[in-house]
Amino acid sequence: YGKPAKIKVEMARDVKGSAKERRQLHFRMLDNEKRNKEVIQKLKEQGIRNLSRDDIIKYKLWEECGKVCPYTGKPISFSSLFGANPEFQVEHILPYSRSLDDSYMNKTLCCVLENRLKGDRTPYEHYQGQPEKYEQILERVRVLPWPKRKKFQVKEIELDEMISRELNDTSYICREAVKYLKQICSNVSGTRGK
Repeated sequence: YGKPAKIKVEMARDVKGSAKERRQLHFRMLDNEKRNKEVIQKLKEQGIRNLSRDDIIKYKLWEECGKVCPYTGKPISFSSLFGANPEFQVEHILPYSRSLDDSYMNKTLCCVLENRLKGDRTPYEHYQGQPEKYEQILERVRVLPWPKRKKFQVKEIELDEMISRELNDTSYICREAVKYLKQICSNVSGTRGK
């Protein structure tokens, strides 16, 4: 049918960002892409075939936490993370069912058994009756980026903040959609959603 005469994209938030913000986002994406390629190469060297996005995330989290479970302090070997019966898994620091936060900054690794015990609670809620163990966890997570460390200390989940973050993610996706669509149609406009 040829190119469309006009494409209108409804936005969750304003599609525009400053040139500086767009440039920073662009370079962060390039850095992440480069890092993912390095991880893929390392996993292939370890004999992992049919790589998934989850494998890449697990590897990055493994390196990030210093190959030690933040919750138990147990060392995490490559085979205990990627083997046939993994002893460790990716877990949401703030439970996804309560926070709606599936971002990388809300993920870490955890011993499978400890993750079952933690269940649908925050680290603070789960270890509230075990202050010494909780302090040890806070000490171990000092190697993590500040946004993750902060999540280990959350006492109460503020869903409004989580929803705001989701809207920011949606805004990013919308900006990228408009950028792509402008390549095929010069008459593309974004409008704010309600």
